[in-house]
Amino acid sequence: MEVLDDGCFAIVGGGGRMKSGIPNACEVLSLDEQTHSLEQRASVSLDDAPVSVASHGRILITAMGTGCKNLIRKQPETLVPLSSFHHDVQVSAADEQVAVTVAPSGSRLAVASDDGHLTIIQLPHYDLLTSKQLHSQGITDLSISFDGALLATTARDRAAYVCKTDSIEIVQRIRPVMPEATRTHVRAIRFAPKDPSVLFTVESNPRKGGWVAVWRSRNQDGGNWSPVSCLKASRDAVTAFAVDSSAEFLALSSSEGHVSVFKWNATSLSRLWSTEANMLSWGPGTPPHVLPVTALAFTKSSEHLLTASADYTVAVWSTRRKRNWRIPRRVLLWFVGVVVLMFAMLLVEDEQLNLVLRETRSRITPRLEPFASELQTRMRPLVHKGSESLRPFVRQVQKSSCSSLSLLRGKAKPITKRWEEFQGVWRALTERARDSFDGKFKRGARPLGGSKAIMTVLGSHSAEMLQISKEEQAVCTMDDLRATPESNHENLESQTRS
Repeated sequence: MEVLDDGCFAIVGGGGRMKSGIPNACEVLSLDEQTHSLEQRASVSLDDAPVSVASHGRILITAMGTGCKNLIRKQPETLVPLSSFHHDVQVSAADEQVAVTVAPSGSRLAVASDDGHLTIIQLPHYDLLTSKQLHSQGITDLSISFDGALLATTARDRAAYVCKTDSIEIVQRIRPVMPEATRTHVRAIRFAPKDPSVLFTVESNPRKGGWVAVWRSRNQDGGNWSPVSCLKASRDAVTAFAVDSSAEFLALSSSEGHVSVFKWNATSLSRLWSTEANMLSWGPGTPPHVLPVTALAFTKSSEHLLTASADYTVAVWSTRRKRNWRIPRRVLLWFVGVVVLMFAMLLVEDEQLNLVLRETRSRITPRLEPFASELQTRMRPLVHKGSESLRPFVRQVQKSSCSSLSLLRGKAKPITKRWEEFQGVWRALTERARDSFDGKFKRGARPLGGSKAIMTVLGSHSAEMLQISKEEQAVCTMDDLRATPESNHENLESQTRS
């Protein structure tokens, strides 16, 4: 899988010359990152199954058979093979070509064969620069640095080299960082897209799983590579590897169809998410593909990841998946076991343990007494000083509270005086009402209800009180009410009779 200049993806594959039912083709897909939908833009059928693809402008170079087949996109929806024989490179007469890559500058084309040969071709005229037997077995992956000076290769002979691009001269051999185990080899290798001094490798072992490592060169000529960070990547063997355009995200897939994404922050490597079960705090996941993943590619925005599988499916993943904060089962069981053990220790009464604690306490107490007495003597001046500093503040608070209380009392005196005057007036009114009722009952008048009679009497007296000015009401006393003329009594009797 290759990311093209316009953001589309070129995918190649097929069943080969055998009648497997899987067509040999090269397809160009476009991804809508808003709706996460894939659309086929162009497709072309081929005679044999292409194994690898690289792009240079509008030209797609595929490794297939004994050479390379070149395709051109005349339009976004048109993909046709180049008719000129000059553009179809015959690298070997018998060996299959398994990998192909183009330098970022577009000046070099590297083609790797199944017998370990490496061929360097100059673009755009496809002139042969050099060819060399670099590995004893088939090359599985290769990458050219950003400046085009270095070339990195891996092969099935469990060797990985960093070479000079033009002369294929070995600069350094890359050793596996995985703990020593048989059948461990570097499965994939990539230079950082914009930093030729950073190299990413993925090591695979059928029994130990996969590891991802980051290497850094200490020399300007591309030598003296050393690992700066490594991390366990998967439980199964690694099948594909990809790095985004900013060298921030790394993705790899396993033979069981699982996908994992990692983040490189220029100093350390960390895992973002993985679909493998019991690997992270994500919880169990299901493989996105039924068969192993054969190709990976990031979008130009690095927001999504595309995975292609041998089951003839393509899946789209978000690189920044939300975490599912689930506690792993092992951690939960361990925590529960520790809690149960602590409660059991608290409930069990061990006489020997109590005896040991008592003896320890008796030994420690005499030794701590001098320190305790010395601490008390040192703390006394501090406590005294603190109390002395707080006394003025406490006194000021007391004075302010006393002044506030006295002020409130002075303001409350007129109110209490008015309240006492009102109570006196109320008592006088109730006595007059009671006297008037007693006189009516003695004359044989029909009694009214208690509440109605009181309201009638109070109503007549309130009318009389309205004639008095406010100043007279304020100074009215019990003697003034008793000195009221008898005519008021007659008026009260007439009102009651009516």
